[in-house]
Amino acid sequence: MLKFETNMLQCYLVVGRQDLKPGTDILEFVAIALASGVTAVQYREKGPMAPNDTTKQAIALGLRRVTKQYNVPLIIDDDWQLALQCQADGIHIGQSDVKVTELVNILTQRSLQPPFIGLSVSTPEQMPNAIIASHLSYIGSGPIFATNSKQDADPVIGIVGLRKIIAITNLPIVAIGGIDYNNIQYLKNLPISGVAIISALTKAPINKLPTIVQQLKFNF
Repeated sequence: MLKFETNMLQCYLVVGRQDLKPGTDILEFVAIALASGVTAVQYREKGPMAPNDTTKQAIALGLRRVTKQYNVPLIIDDDWQLALQCQADGIHIGQSDVKVTELVNILTQRSLQPPFIGLSVSTPEQMPNAIIASHLSYIGSGPIFATNSKQDADPVIGIVGLRKIIAITNLPIVAIGGIDYNNIQYLKNLPISGVAIISALTKAPINKLPTIVQQLKFNF
């Protein structure tokens, strides 16, 4: 498993089968995205069309093989059991998912090397206390702009909301929600570590991925 590094957040792909164009193979797509310069892959299945556990495990194991080839972290959304089954590098959890402390306790009790943990935060009130934050590697903050990629997305927080999160944490921040090459300019001068991308990559022509990744990738 890879140790967390801030530069992993530069161009962070979030993907599940629901995000892809019909007929697109998720493993083939991710391989092309990685070859184009994506720096992290989060596997996230959402909505009524989400596959069963057996299919999810098969996909996660396939993604594990592909990401290892590129030495890029695989992060599993919410499902810590799946993360352990595929030996993922990280787990990303939301405010309504398993609590950070519960997750840490589960992993400790199993004497397992814990994957790094990311937490979604939309408002200052959701920011964890210092003890919980000590178990986190990064914060995912958004949605920054309107997005159709998640049916139960929180209200848009905008640049103003993102600045409020930045002001109260020293953890690396990856911005998420409706980010594309047209609006990323509004984020470039903020002290964040990267952007999480869904539709701007998953709905793009495959042959355009290298160009789009370079447009979206944060450079330090």
